Amino acid sequence: MSDTKEIFRLRKAGELDRAYTLAKEAMASPHTDDWDVRALSWCLVDLLKGAARQNDRARLSTFAGELGALPVPEGDDVLGNQRRFALSLAEKGRHEILSARNHSKAGRHEQACRVYHDLLAKDGLYPTDHLGYGWDLYRWTKEILSTSDTPVPAAIGQARRNLNMYMKLSVDRPSPLHSCMLQIAWQLASGNHLDLPAFVGLWGLENFLADDYDRFTTAEGKTLPAFAEKVVQRASKDAAAAGNMRAIAGLQPHLEAMMTRYPDNVWFRQNMVKFLALLGRQDEARDQAILFAREKSQEFWAWDLLGDLQVDPNLRVACYCKGLLCPSEEDFVERLRLKLARELSIQGYLAEARGEIDTVLAHRAKTGYRVPREAEKLKAASWYLGTAATPPSKKFYIRFSGRAEEILFEDIDWIDACVGDSFTIEGEKRKTLRRLYIADSPVAREITVPDRALGLKNLQSGQPIRIKADLGISINDRTKLYSAALRDDGVFHDTFHEIVGVVDHVNTAKGLLHVIAGREVDSVISLSDINASIGDHIALRMARYSTRKGVRSRVVTATPTDAEVGDTVCRRFRSAVRISNGMGFTDDGIFIPPDIVRCHDLQDDELVSGRAVINFDKRKSSWGWKAMTIEVL
Repeated sequence: MSDTKEIFRLRKAGELDRAYTLAKEAMASPHTDDWDVRALSWCLVDLLKGAARQNDRARLSTFAGELGALPVPEGDDVLGNQRRFALSLAEKGRHEILSARNHSKAGRHEQACRVYHDLLAKDGLYPTDHLGYGWDLYRWTKEILSTSDTPVPAAIGQARRNLNMYMKLSVDRPSPLHSCMLQIAWQLASGNHLDLPAFVGLWGLENFLADDYDRFTTAEGKTLPAFAEKVVQRASKDAAAAGNMRAIAGLQPHLEAMMTRYPDNVWFRQNMVKFLALLGRQDEARDQAILFAREKSQEFWAWDLLGDLQVDPNLRVACYCKGLLCPSEEDFVERLRLKLARELSIQGYLAEARGEIDTVLAHRAKTGYRVPREAEKLKAASWYLGTAATPPSKKFYIRFSGRAEEILFEDIDWIDACVGDSFTIEGEKRKTLRRLYIADSPVAREITVPDRALGLKNLQSGQPIRIKADLGISINDRTKLYSAALRDDGVFHDTFHEIVGVVDHVNTAKGLLHVIAGREVDSVISLSDINASIGDHIALRMARYSTRKGVRSRVVTATPTDAEVGDTVCRRFRSAVRISNGMGFTDDGIFIPPDIVRCHDLQDDELVSGRAVINFDKRKSSWGWKAMTIEVL
């Protein structure tokens, strides 16, 4: 072993010939081991590389013969790989592959790729060379595209040629290299320099790595889409825009899988709507468009898309009008205006139709852009010149848009609710939120929605309304409000059921009292809201709501009452008492707190009666009974 250490030291020091001589001497000994084999093998690997650089065929043949005669120590994969590569250099023309590797190690990836390309053209690449060629193509392409934020056409052309060359190589798929090359393709497609649907058809969307599906959360808490998510989203969008039916057919199953994996990504649904429409599956497209418009009801293009799918012309007008009520810049809604103008002209609203057309023409004249072909067609219609224009107005749009909203939510049932108070979050004073209460068990459920989204004015606490909303599966899910209306057949607070609780603790210093009505129903009330003492009964309207720390209860209304509390919450008792460490205990399991023991100077075996309330012992994590008031008999 000592000899092999010296051989490895000499080899690393560049004294390869001396190391080789010592290694051969060691192998001539009758007592050789795996380390002697390794020492000579690594010397021969280096000698073969040197001979290949000089294209010395005689030395290549000699050293290859010696290395080929040596066994590979079991489990030494690194030596095995280098041995195979070194032996391949002895074949005619293989010295050039060493030149490519040296360029790569020196960071000259373009030169390395050109050597690889020449070898490939001469059928001089081994399958094991393809991986190295692929990585050099990736690194060269990355260098090309990173030279500036807007690569020149020549750089873009070379990058696309490199991608094309890569797709001809035999490399593992999936693999880190394969995903890296897709990142290059996605970068080009983001600048509209590559047909991404065509590329991913060759790349194979089944070849994503597990990490490609992971989303990323920034230090600020913002969640960024996963790489696979971005690729499928962009490819689907481009395929739909181009009407590429072949790409759509290939992408559809992957788009469906992404919709399942990322249900919160509404853009997948938008692309699916376009796919289904292009495939002639109009009913399915409309259903998906409705779900998409619910998520993006304040975006004009969601209504534009939904309107295009309507068979009834009146519904098309309703959707287009709703879209024009959404906030947007004029540059973006011109196409929508012209769609509405065509529908209005067919239905006889000629003045309003001309108003939409003239608005587009005026904006184009102001910006200096060419008049759209559709506007020219409408302007050439026989009715246009003989009609005085009525400028677009919200009043006209509102007249028709109501039916569009009905389409959106007609399959969602109304939910009875009662109005709660409004409030603002610190730092978001412009955003007013409103609490609403809906019936639930054991108490009402509290949800929070933007006050503005209700569209109702002069609301009073407890007022009955009805809403259409997605409440989620559990109380922890965020509510998505779609629509709201007054509920004339309801009464104030009718989504609550009153429950009777008992005051079991009063903290005068903090101005608070605690009331309990069941194992899952208790809360704290300010003494400024109700004046009560331990043992008093309180009629409660309560609601549960979700926080980051878990589910909490809120008292919405509280009034004194003579109604009885259930015996599972509060009961009377009569029993002898046992005193231990200043605390009292009865034979039937009631705990008497130290303050009551002191107040009544209780002694062992005294007979007492009183009222007890259920109490949770945090130390034992169990429920029991605690005396609230007692009387010594």
